[in-house]
Amino acid sequence: MQNMRRALERSGLTEEAIQRCMPKLEEACVDERSLRLATKPDLLSIGIALGDCLKICHYITTESRSNGTETTTTTPPPPPPPPPTAPPPALPPILPIGQPVQIQVMHSNKGLAVHEGFGNGVECVQWDLLDKPNHKFIIETVREGVYKIKVLHSGKYLAVHEGMGNDVVCVQWEFLDKPNHLFRFDDAGNGCHYISPCHSGKSLAVNAIMENGTKCIQWDRHDTPNHKFKLLLC
Repeated sequence: MQNMRRALERSGLTEEAIQRCMPKLEEACVDERSLRLATKPDLLSIGIALGDCLKICHYITTESRSNGTETTTTTPPPPPPPPPTAPPPALPPILPIGQPVQIQVMHSNKGLAVHEGFGNGVECVQWDLLDKPNHKFIIETVREGVYKIKVLHSGKYLAVHEGMGNDVVCVQWEFLDKPNHLFRFDDAGNGCHYISPCHSGKSLAVNAIMENGTKCIQWDRHDTPNHKFKLLLC
């Protein structure tokens, strides 16, 4: 127990205090090694007076620091960040419903037009943008997300012949509540739209050439300018 006494002496206890503590430590089977690991609650639990206990704990802490053996509390790592939330669904494009527009083809900067006839089957083509009624259209809502496209000069509507394949021509026709007379407008970025006939799921397109009179057709959708259109208010 000599090592225990020396440890208590180094802690700054008086001889009287050492005499009080030694029997309690011996009774609790505390040796010098376990004393170095003791905490204030441990010492208080075996009857060491509070003042003596504080001196012993101060000595234990000081000696641990000088020996480089001080026990440090490890801070647990922060919890991982929550997984990223899915982006909100894309909002439907804002369309100028009921207002005259020209439909610009992005690869050529020309516009869609219908030859000046009033009958069914007159083809829709690209042409220089002209301030004429057969170059202007009005988009009308049929139901949510579904629209019909009125040709201003004739009062008829754009339609695609009922075939499902590529290269089917877009024409004007008296309106029929059929999928090939109805269209969806999908966001194509930068203020542009894909225009999709509801019966086929394809998109309107113009062959990637610049000439007036190039037909507007349906085709598998591609991320190319000749499949994208911009609505210009008249």
